[in-house]
Amino acid sequence: MSEPFLIKHMSSGRFFHPESGKNNPRDNTEIVLHSDIHAHMRWKFVRVHDNWGYIQHVASGKIIHPLGGSLCSGNETGLVLHNDRHQGAPFSLDACNHHVIHKGGKFAHPQGGSPCAGDGTKVVLHSDVTRYDSINGRKGGREVGRKEGRKEGREGGRKVGRKVPSMDACKSERKNS
Repeated sequence: MSEPFLIKHMSSGRFFHPESGKNNPRDNTEIVLHSDIHAHMRWKFVRVHDNWGYIQHVASGKIIHPLGGSLCSGNETGLVLHNDRHQGAPFSLDACNHHVIHKGGKFAHPQGGSPCAGDGTKVVLHSDVTRYDSINGRKGGREVGRKEGRKEGREGGRKVGRKVPSMDACKSERKNS
C-alpha cells in the first residue's frame, strides 16, 4: 500500500474529492473535482496485480470504481466510492504521463472535458486522456510534473499531442466569464 496522496487535475488545479466531503461517504458517492484541501480527500494505492490496483479513500477504506462496477464502462460513466472490490475496480496511476487509467482502458476525465473544470465537476471515464498528478500527502510533499500539460490522442494511427491551457489560463478564463 502506498503513502497517502492527493490526485490533482493538472490544468484546473483541482483535486479528487468524495462529493460529500465526509470522512465516511455512503456507497456510490460521486468523485468530483474541488479546490479545497482537507483530510477527507487523501488516497492510497493498493496494488493488486502488476501496475493495477485499487485507489482507496484513506478515511473510509472505500475504493474508486465506475458507477455500476463494469470493467467495460462507456464514456461519461461516473466514478464513485464503494466498498466492493471486483474486476471492474482496478486502476493504474501513470506517473510518467500523469494519467489515471481504468483497467477497461478509459481515463479519468472531468465531465464535459473542460481543461478548466470548476469545483463540483464530476470525474468520469472517457477514451480521451487528461493529466492528473499525485501529490505526496506528507508534510513537505511536492507537486510533480509541469504546470502546462499536453493532451495526447491518436490521429490516423499515430500519436499526437496538443497543448492544454495551464492553470493560469484557466484562472483568466474564469475571471472573464
